[in-house]
Amino acid sequence: MERIVIRGGRIVTTEGVRDADVAIAEGRIERIGRDLDWQGDRDIDASGMLVLPGIIDMHTHPVYLDDLATLPVTGAHGGVTTVVHYAYAKPGQGLMDTLHRFREEGEASILDFGLHGGLFDPANQSHEIPEAFEFGVTSQKMFMAYAKLGWMTDDYQLMRTLDILGRVGGMGMVHAENGLASDYLEDKTNEAGEDPLEEVWTGHPRLLELRDGLPSRLEGICSRCLMRQRCLGSCLAQNYYRTGRYWAPYWFCEEADRIGRFPRTRTTAIAGAGDREAE
Repeated sequence: MERIVIRGGRIVTTEGVRDADVAIAEGRIERIGRDLDWQGDRDIDASGMLVLPGIIDMHTHPVYLDDLATLPVTGAHGGVTTVVHYAYAKPGQGLMDTLHRFREEGEASILDFGLHGGLFDPANQSHEIPEAFEFGVTSQKMFMAYAKLGWMTDDYQLMRTLDILGRVGGMGMVHAENGLASDYLEDKTNEAGEDPLEEVWTGHPRLLELRDGLPSRLEGICSRCLMRQRCLGSCLAQNYYRTGRYWAPYWFCEEADRIGRFPRTRTTAIAGAGDREAE
């Protein structure tokens, strides 16, 4: 396997962003530092670019509009290099049968992948947890919701399953809702002809603040981007998680702007012009 040096880039790590080279041998990062004196078979010039580590997405569901072949393609376009799928064993299905099926279908994946178990019927599936652990699947998920669908785990089975996981050294995850209460409230609003989603959308104070403030209150590069009418804070949740502020600019675009890599054709210095052009 060839030795590679990525030179001149901006390295993004958990410790921050800095200028550095990256030396890679046998598929592993060997060294990170400025102006590395390290002989490689191939040099990659990353001047003016961001160099990011592989991203692991620990929570994926390839069971809706995508599958174990197409979901990794989507992830790869966003820089994801490893995905961990939930292998849902529905009532009437065995846990190990489900894990084997996901493992076989996952051979079509272009990315590395792992599996979590998803127990929709722990009373008849939890006994397979030790075998799943030996198979390499060490985490299992249960659900306190979806009572009407027959997928809700009661307290007895929840504690039983956690006990089994504890004995083998596994990890338990719980989709924690009060399933029966949720079902009652859903039935109540449906019978009254109400639309709870519409009520929240039109009346919640935070959503009202966001609608009133977008895009005019966006800060940094986002305030000058011609696409701000379309983005409208599509990265808002990420920004809020990182900064605690609604209007903070998207960190990736802000860094790209700082090093001069943000496309100038997407920015304007004229107040209001971006709003008109993006409409």
